[in-house]
Amino acid sequence: MVATVVRKRRRHPKIYVGDRYGDLEVIEDLGIDNTHHHYYSCKCHMCGNETRELREKIVTAMDKGKELRCSRCSFIKDRTGIEKDGYRVLHIVEGATRDRHSFWSCECMTCGQVKVFSTKQLASKSSLPKCIHINARKMFESYKDYQLTASL
Repeated sequence: MVATVVRKRRRHPKIYVGDRYGDLEVIEDLGIDNTHHHYYSCKCHMCGNETRELREKIVTAMDKGKELRCSRCSFIKDRTGIEKDGYRVLHIVEGATRDRHSFWSCECMTCGQVKVFSTKQLASKSSLPKCIHINARKMFESYKDYQLTASL
């Protein structure tokens, strides 16, 4: 008697418009093309880029628990929460990714002023530009010292 192997076909999970996988959100089901591949139109929440993604790529990422990113943002390291030179990185500036350079919204930990720095500035060993509150404090203290010496 010959044993026959019956392979169960794996059912793929449903993918709906509006679902979010990592940084990509499905915005349209493009259907099956002439090469018999199923595609979805997705929008990247990091840079705002719209991309066409293969269904198999999305399903594989879901199965392995990986987050998806568009090809532009796949190289970007998440810097949220990093502290450097008196600034705390809040979040990436959406839609501001240019030529492999992304921009991050950073808050001064002393005065709360928000500034935008590039990934290159945050990753470099040189220091970030100082916040205005530091210069104002130095000016005030030197003026206060001047008044004390002038009154004596």
